[in-house]
Amino acid sequence: MQSEILKNLFLFICGIAAASLGYLIKRKIERRSQHESLELDLKVLSIRKELNQQNVSPEELVKLKEMLLKKKTNTYKDLSVIEPLIRKSNERIITQAEINELAFNEYDKATITLNHVLQELYNKIHGERRKEHEQAQNAWLEYMKKQAEYTSNEYKGGSIQSSVYAFEAIRIIKQRTEEIIELNKDLDIR
Repeated sequence: MQSEILKNLFLFICGIAAASLGYLIKRKIERRSQHESLELDLKVLSIRKELNQQNVSPEELVKLKEMLLKKKTNTYKDLSVIEPLIRKSNERIITQAEINELAFNEYDKATITLNHVLQELYNKIHGERRKEHEQAQNAWLEYMKKQAEYTSNEYKGGSIQSSVYAFEAIRIIKQRTEEIIELNKDLDIR
């Protein structure tokens, strides 16, 4: 009986110790979140002070953020072009020079594909009809160059400009290739 009382007393003391330890841990966690909250508040105050010193309002900062995000999303409209480079990089840093090289390799591939599809078309049409299409193709080529130049000029002078040009050109070339493929299919049906 006495051993049972000692056992119950021991369990009671262990319960009190565990509850006390749990309470202390909870308090420590609460203080840490309060401390983190205070650090965050201090950082916000420091940023506000710097903004005030530079005469920049938080609204202007939000506008700048939105502008930068918009510019970022417009930079590479079709990221599938650089996926092989990303996979190949194996978590190493990818340089702009590598992106530029990949962009122009993909540009060359897209151009070769378009030229192949065009050759198939020109084997099917002759005479005046072929001349008309060649003129249309030359006009399209001018459009493609101007559009890619226009898009990339947003980054004029930057290291990204040439890859933006190439990616925009690739996008347009792929569209044109699809159009010519459809035209070839229509001619096959006739």
